[in-house]
Amino acid sequence: MVYVAAYLFIGAIVATVILVRSDRPKEKEIGYFMLISDPFLFWLPLLLWPLWLALLAIPVTLPEEKPMPPAPDPKNMIGRTGVVVIPLAPTGRIDIEGAYRDARAESGSIAAGTPVVVCAHGMGHELVARAAPAPR
Repeated sequence: MVYVAAYLFIGAIVATVILVRSDRPKEKEIGYFMLISDPFLFWLPLLLWPLWLALLAIPVTLPEEKPMPPAPDPKNMIGRTGVVVIPLAPTGRIDIEGAYRDARAESGSIAAGTPVVVCAHGMGHELVARAAPAPR
C-alpha cells in the first residue's frame, strides 16, 4: 500500500511540474483537459506518469517547410523554358522556374532532364516541345 501511495504521489508531482513548466501549448491543453473533464482521466496521468515523462523527454523537432514559389500565371507560360521532371509519354511533369507543372508532349515522348519550351496552355496542363539546342 505504501508503494502505491508513493507511486501516486510521485505521479502527482510529475504531472504538476509538467503542467507548470511546459512551454508547449498542446501539453498544457491535454493536462488541463485531463484535470477538469473526468475523474478517470485525472487519475490516468498519475498512474502512467513514467510513460508521460518519457514521452515528454523525447525532443520533438519537425522539419521546417519550405514555402512554395508562387505559381506562374498560365497565360504567361507560353514561350517559357523548363526541364522535364517526370518523363512525358505523352503526359508527365515539368519544372519551370522552380514550379512543377503538368505537361503534355506535343509529339512523341520526352525523357526526364530534357529542356522543353511551352507551346500552349491546355486544360490543366502545358503543351510542350523539345527546346531548340543553344547556338554555339
